[in-house]
Amino acid sequence: MSLSDDSENEWSVLARSYEDNLRPRFKDLYNSIANIVVKQVELQEKNKSKILDYGTGPGEPILTILESLQANKLFNVDLYGTDSSLKMLSIAEDRLNKSNNKQLNIQLFPLNLSVSSDTYDIITMSLVLPYASSKEEMLRERFNQLNLNGVLVSSHWYRYDQVPFLTTIKAVLNYMASETHLDLSTLEFDSSYSCWPEKQTRDDFEKVGFTIQQWNVLSLHMSFPNIRGFLNFCDMCSWFNNETLYAKAEKEAKRILENDFHTQFASDGSFELLNTVIIVVASKSS
Repeated sequence: MSLSDDSENEWSVLARSYEDNLRPRFKDLYNSIANIVVKQVELQEKNKSKILDYGTGPGEPILTILESLQANKLFNVDLYGTDSSLKMLSIAEDRLNKSNNKQLNIQLFPLNLSVSSDTYDIITMSLVLPYASSKEEMLRERFNQLNLNGVLVSSHWYRYDQVPFLTTIKAVLNYMASETHLDLSTLEFDSSYSCWPEKQTRDDFEKVGFTIQQWNVLSLHMSFPNIRGFLNFCDMCSWFNNETLYAKAEKEAKRILENDFHTQFASDGSFELLNTVIIVVASKSS
């Protein structure tokens, strides 16, 4: 696969930051999704299962699934990964080429390549749904791509007050743009926290025909060496390398973490944030 430049794609711009800052901290989430996939492959007992990781980014979800399938000696699987960012796919391709995979067929392709209906037995999405312009349309597309009795495994952030890392980043960005402290309660129905309210989310899945089999709550621990390590999520921002502006951002981040999330800082400045992720397992039933 040859991937051309797509430097104007926003996810391609964020590819390096995502790879350095987010991917390592999402490992427990990817492991949880991979474990669910392994169980689904074992349950389906097909001669050959087809799995799509939709929004695979730099490849961590599909690599983790690959490793879990190999560890469980499940080789009756074809793996596919897709993403809107060619830069992300390029990173994923490099990592897959370096993996010790000799048994499983894996293909990566850009998101704009059409895929026919009734194609996959399992589709996974790791924190993809919050960024869809239409949640219903994305769910309907995944529903159509699944074979009958196929399964969608989709993860989402929960309430804003249970995702301190994302909520604090949003509040800091707001402060640096407007110099006003964000009332966090205004994030109550922000689309980033797309599994809240729970009833609405369940209704969204059922509206397009899914039957929810599992509603799993995962506690995702994130450790940071200091505030700067935390604000590395914002290293693309113009203020990040400006000493005066950065100091303002760091002060605001610490204020939010201490006042709103009661974060405890160690003597060396390190701290840990506990975030809640929901993993929905939904089936396409007759």
